[in-house]
Amino acid sequence: MTSKRVQVVLIKKIIKMILPLLEAGELTDKHGQKPVDEITEGLKHVSNGGAVDPTLISALRKVTR
Repeated sequence: MTSKRVQVVLIKKIIKMILPLLEAGELTDKHGQKPVDEITEGLKHVSNGGAVDPTLISALRKVTR
């Protein structure tokens, strides 16, 4: 398991990478669906000090494949 600090650093890097794509509406999974709501909710939860949600991880995996 990664530490909380490592998770926060990784999430911040991910946010910087995908934020422009999220804002432009260009993030889609392989089925053409846009899991923007799942990603946004997950990032809000993490930014409020919560743990990384498995839903966020799965949504990010969908758009990065």
